[in-house]
Amino acid sequence: MVKRVPILGFLVAFTVLAGGCDAWPAHAQPIPAQPSPAQPSPAQPSDVRIVTLRAVADEMYRAQPGWDAMLRRTIQTVSDIYERQFQIRLVVRDVVPWTIGQAVPVPRILGRARVEVSTGPADVLVVFAAERCQKLEYGFAQTFGRYAMVQTNCLDTAVLRNTTPEGVLSHEMAHLFGAFHPAAGRSDTVMVLGPADRFDGQTTRVIRLMRGYDFTRGVLGLDPEVRRAWSAIYAEGHARGEPNPLAGALTNAAAELGRTGRVEEGLTLLREAMAMDPTSARTRTIMGFLFLRQGRLEDAARELDAAKRIDFREVEAGRLAAKYGLRGFDAIHLSSAMTIASAPAGPDVLFSSFDAALNRAAAGERLQVLSPQ
Repeated sequence: MVKRVPILGFLVAFTVLAGGCDAWPAHAQPIPAQPSPAQPSPAQPSDVRIVTLRAVADEMYRAQPGWDAMLRRTIQTVSDIYERQFQIRLVVRDVVPWTIGQAVPVPRILGRARVEVSTGPADVLVVFAAERCQKLEYGFAQTFGRYAMVQTNCLDTAVLRNTTPEGVLSHEMAHLFGAFHPAAGRSDTVMVLGPADRFDGQTTRVIRLMRGYDFTRGVLGLDPEVRRAWSAIYAEGHARGEPNPLAGALTNAAAELGRTGRVEEGLTLLREAMAMDPTSARTRTIMGFLFLRQGRLEDAARELDAAKRIDFREVEAGRLAAKYGLRGFDAIHLSSAMTIASAPAGPDVLFSSFDAALNRAAAGERLQVLSPQ
């Protein structure tokens, strides 16, 4: 339940996060690109890494004539690029029809896919959707994850070059292998809407480093040496204002360990994540939740308070306070619940409070409200 005691609001969030929470989505950035004359050198390994895909087509994508052949052609084009550059071949394991429905927020689609479809026997799952673009975002992926989404048939994808399905899929596959958005000023890479076959030096080195990445084990399968090598590449430069994706992936893994009772292992991962990204409020929040699981209330309160100081969400909480006449902590609690509900692969959030005004505000923000007995 959410009440006016700060920690109780976080306890409701813990109920949600303990069920599984994934990294914030990485997405294509709407930055115009110019072709680059330089091509990365061919991948050196002689063997080919096979990555199997479960392709999921929504109802609007399937409404297009020849959609199955178009989907397979898109994957094959990107597979040819990745095999040429990195000796990675994408193989379609199966194609699954899936009905999403109307007016489903894009960040929730991956969450539903995880529950309703799953990866099945494949390494990764890629959703192909049509006419669902929002905010000039053409794809989503969980960095170091197993889920991605490619959007098609949007007005801007027809106007802006290099927003083709092949370009978006190439971009999102790079994220699944741990690639990140480079620092500002680059326009010659698929990571900033460059052509599907153009990779900047950092992205090239990351994908080659992660070429053998075990998608089923995730970041827990990365040995310390690989993590350090990835961090060294990341430290050379990256897009400002985005969280460290490896720290985020370690935080997700820690939350899952905590959910299964392996709290101490989870805390060890969180300390590593915190060393990578001391400004991550989310890492401290999960650490606070795990301390609560151990009954370490003072430690939990310290971490949750630190999380609030790092990411107070002043703009969103202030908007909610002004819109609904909420008190400060109530606005923060509602803002936190909305953040969790918007996560791309988290479970549904049920919001509850003994304060009727707070419940009305939550309903006004389209959260599911469970009335207290």
